[in-house]
Amino acid sequence: MKTKSLLAAILLMAVLPVSAQSAWSNGLDSGVNSVAVSLRGEYGSTRIDNWLQYAPAAAFLVSGAFRSCAGEHGFAERLIVLATSSAAEAVLVNGLKYTCCRLRPNGVTANSFPSGHAATVFMGAEQIRLEYGGWAGAGAYALATGVGLLRIYNGYHWLTDVLAGAAVGIVSANLAFRLLPLERKWLGIKAKSELSVIPLGSGIMLALSF
Repeated sequence: MKTKSLLAAILLMAVLPVSAQSAWSNGLDSGVNSVAVSLRGEYGSTRIDNWLQYAPAAAFLVSGAFRSCAGEHGFAERLIVLATSSAAEAVLVNGLKYTCCRLRPNGVTANSFPSGHAATVFMGAEQIRLEYGGWAGAGAYALATGVGLLRIYNGYHWLTDVLAGAAVGIVSANLAFRLLPLERKWLGIKAKSELSVIPLGSGIMLALSF
């Protein structure tokens, strides 16, 4: 992501907590939620979004173990990126959740803003986009959008919650990639570190080269 795009994502994340209280955004949230309630009443709810949120990040990490999945970074580097972006996401999401205290559409808890599921899935999608670009990134973002829509459909989030969560995830992924050269130096990890799968009798052995 270019610097201007990153700054735009940060601005979106900063403005949405305020805009979420505006008449325009409340009206948009209510309208989208009404559609979700109607559809849920007809087709029922689903929990698949609880699992799909991790799919892009898992794909980003695991693909680093296979030489056939050409990318700029090896397994160890991706592990660092995932750990750093997850930590940044957790701080931002929980900080906003317990500062804004927004009631969920289902009225169960007051920690709706922003969507943690959206943050997680868009974080992984952005990691894939930054690593592979092109169609891989588009596919990951399509999945992330689907998870965000499911959070609204299932009554756990408003539209602006999902948009803010997406911004948090994107910013967290970019932050982790920018910090990677410094972290790699601190930890003494070589570029393109590999995870090898070695057959061993009736099982396998995993070897990580630094």
